[in-house]
Amino acid sequence: MFVRANYGERISIASLGARVGRNAAYVATLFRRQTGLTIHRYLTRVRMRRAAMMLRRAEKVEAVMLLVGYRSKKNFYRQFQLAYGVTPGQYKASRARGQVSCGASSRVFSSSTAST
Repeated sequence: MFVRANYGERISIASLGARVGRNAAYVATLFRRQTGLTIHRYLTRVRMRRAAMMLRRAEKVEAVMLLVGYRSKKNFYRQFQLAYGVTPGQYKASRARGQVSCGASSRVFSSSTAST
């Protein structure tokens, strides 16, 4: 899917609509009907999963933030903490120590978490 392949770029509903030759509102409605998530929530979920994967590989938090498409450190930390229950630094440190459970890691899988 386009979003998974381009999660590090700026993606808007308008650009997705233009890409498929449809009205942005129609694309947003259809996407939500098919997935149960808004495009924004889906994109955030993809970004958070990729960020967690990179942090498990001991990548620097700031580099991960930029690679997954966030330009605001504050927003990245907020979204990561909503998804995993800990900050990116705490997540990385706990994985380095070999801890299995870190906060509420299942939050990223819930479609109701921080819906937008």
